Amino acid sequence: MEEFLYSNTMPESMVAYVALASASLSTQHIANVEIDGRSYPINLFFLLSQKSGERKSTVFKEFSEPFYQWEKEIEKLRPKDSPLSKSSMLYEDITKE
Repeated sequence: MEEFLYSNTMPESMVAYVALASASLSTQHIANVEIDGRSYPINLFFLLSQKSGERKSTVFKEFSEPFYQWEKEIEKLRPKDSPLSKSSMLYEDITKE
């Protein structure tokens, strides 16, 4: 995070927020939580609201790139006729004008 902030001018709190979201995503596979006998992956949900030009997309792209690369590698290993759906991360970039 410090390296990223050194070369990018943006609010430290926003970068920390996205770093925490990335850390959460990277550990999601480690454990599940059981509720009423059903098992769910651990999740944290994040919503970031900033004005246009605050460089949200820049920080999200930087921290999410390793996950997209991992998805591409997994897709290469998946058999072409696999009944499993293609992987995709949920990410939405909506800038209010």
